[in-house]
Amino acid sequence: MVISTFFKRLLFAREIEIDKELKVLGNREIMVSPEFIVKLQNKYAKQIYEFAEETFSNEIEHIKNSTGVTGMKLLELSLNLLNLYGLGKFEIMELKKKEVIINLTFSPFAKLSKGKNCILIAGALAGVFKIFFNKKVRCEEVVCEGEGKLYCQFVVKVKG
Repeated sequence: MVISTFFKRLLFAREIEIDKELKVLGNREIMVSPEFIVKLQNKYAKQIYEFAEETFSNEIEHIKNSTGVTGMKLLELSLNLLNLYGLGKFEIMELKKKEVIINLTFSPFAKLSKGKNCILIAGALAGVFKIFFNKKVRCEEVVCEGEGKLYCQFVVKVKG
């Protein structure tokens, strides 16, 4: 079993508690199967995207305010956190003033059905980049492993 460096650092810093409940950076977390999330996405796509955006935006804002970390360090921390949550391995391919292209490998949702199926991840990325850009953004999955590709790709654009 491979444990991410980020996860090891959190364990060492005692920022992950596993006693009566699972806590990461002080927040209670749960674990659910990807199949469960895909079924929810199939029925409530818009709501799942919006919920993920709001939740991750709030979480990243909390981390920013409590640690003082900003800029690229906050972005790196945010993507590592998404990886820790089991959403896959993220790589920024292009970072511009108002647009970002991100590749994702090991999506837990992609291969569970054909087509683009990473709605929760798109919403989570929107939340992360809303804090990074300090502006409203929209994230769209443009390529998916579920379509037989080697990775999923997301484009995040600042609105307006």
